[in-house]
Amino acid sequence: MKSCNNINLPPNQQGMALIVVLIFLLLLTMLGVNTMGASNLEERMAANSQNLMGAFQTSESAIAEVIGNTAVTNAAAGSNTFTPVVNSYTFGTHSTTVTTTRMSSTNASLHGYTLDMFDGVPIDIVADTQITSNGARSTNTQGGLIPSWKG
Repeated sequence: MKSCNNINLPPNQQGMALIVVLIFLLLLTMLGVNTMGASNLEERMAANSQNLMGAFQTSESAIAEVIGNTAVTNAAAGSNTFTPVVNSYTFGTHSTTVTTTRMSSTNASLHGYTLDMFDGVPIDIVADTQITSNGARSTNTQGGLIPSWKG
């Protein structure tokens, strides 16, 4: 009976190909894991950007709602005590608080308004939106001028 233990290997090739293939396989595995991690990070960044844009759009919608509501803007403009008018809106999971305030002439000039060019009362509208499902938040500010009519 012949023994199979005698394997004739070339002189300088004692399992070197196996080691090279295993190292190459390890490098490919590390590259794949790194690519999956980067893809996961990019997906989370895209979702956060989408959530932030949703909060921004909700704030803008709430500001448009307040601007369209003349009772709110006239109440803020008619207040000589600069008391803010606060409104709350809910759009699905987006909750928005809109504060409309009459600006003093000092505040108006800080915001870039020159009051001597216009007849009216400057107001400041600030919308703060919080999306409860994911924590995204956006605060938008818009100024306005309520015309004062001279009779």
